[in-house]
Amino acid sequence: MGKAVSLNDNDIARLPDLPNNGYGTHKEKELSDAIMFFMRGMERDRLTMLNIVLGGLALWRKTARGIWRGFNVPDEPIDEIYRYFCIQASQPEYQVLMLDAIKRKNVDLFRDALRHSWPSIEEQQRALAVMEKWTPYERQRGGRLIM
Repeated sequence: MGKAVSLNDNDIARLPDLPNNGYGTHKEKELSDAIMFFMRGMERDRLTMLNIVLGGLALWRKTARGIWRGFNVPDEPIDEIYRYFCIQASQPEYQVLMLDAIKRKNVDLFRDALRHSWPSIEEQQRALAVMEKWTPYERQRGGRLIM
């Protein structure tokens, strides 16, 4: 068996400050937190994520700049978030192709996989829109039952 490890106060003092580790400024950390919070919300709200993907990259850039106004976010992180949403919205076989395209840095291969997955993304959007229309829960009120 292994020896039990115990930390004293001196060991804890040497550990890095994890929440701020890797950020140059407080504003960079705030932007990172805001992006992560937004992306977690999109993972829970699939219909909105599908609308972002189907709206296209140009509309997403405009929307993202509005969401994170004041942070002056460059195009690259916004584009990466869009690609991430495209992968999440696609079927597994196209997800593999898109991930391979990103690994190879092949934009044409990514676009081709997205083009092939587009009909299924549109079908998912239609199905979710109908389902949410007839569900007894309101999205804006945190999922409370409508009376």
